[in-house]
Amino acid sequence: SKKMRRIMWRSATCFSSPSSLSSKTSSHFLRNRSTRTNTTSNRRQHRSAHTSPEEMATLDRIVKTSLLEKETPEKITEIWLAHHKTKSCISAVIPTETFQKLKQRFTACPMFVYPIPKDNGLINLFGQSLATLNRCIFTSLEWYQSRGPSAEPWMSMQYYTELQDTKGIVLMRGEYDATYLNVQEAQYVANLWQLFLLDDSKYPHMHTFNHKPNEFNFDEVLGESNIPTSSTIQEKSKSLTDVD
Repeated sequence: SKKMRRIMWRSATCFSSPSSLSSKTSSHFLRNRSTRTNTTSNRRQHRSAHTSPEEMATLDRIVKTSLLEKETPEKITEIWLAHHKTKSCISAVIPTETFQKLKQRFTACPMFVYPIPKDNGLINLFGQSLATLNRCIFTSLEWYQSRGPSAEPWMSMQYYTELQDTKGIVLMRGEYDATYLNVQEAQYVANLWQLFLLDDSKYPHMHTFNHKPNEFNFDEVLGESNIPTSSTIQEKSKSLTDVD
């Protein structure tokens, strides 16, 4: 197969939702956000010329971190997941130990292709991890091959590590463009990404793709007898949201 040329998207697209949290308890921890219309054009225009990628990756832009730090990991998990249930995005809370394994591997192997069930068939997404920002961005493989770095992201995932040492957890927020993916498909992408990184039997495919691209065979990925279905991925990755 042809070697993928490396890219570094300048920043992940934020697809903000105007929805507000109804729970007074949860909203106590959240930053005030201005109301935005939930249109594709406005979501894409949310990239701020005055906000660096590093600033976008900080938890304090979303929640009042100082207040969260006073809570238990279980309470933080409850607040984080409850907040994102009202948003057009996905979320998770994972143990620090799990994230450390994820980061070690997505730093070593930042790129991969992911077959996603859609419309009774498959589409292929191209994903690249930006390890210094704890972020992963996805777009259509076809778009990436034809447009390169200018390809519009379909989805991004940001991991927030501010609480990993004090609370033993890492918070994840995934934002997607509803023009291309629905919430179930976005969750599938997130679960599949984590599964290929954490499953020792699947990770070698990522390693080959990144370090021996001429030996990579996508048919082997598709042809595996244990390629997970949506329900299998949901079940296998369920533990990733558990807090010990």
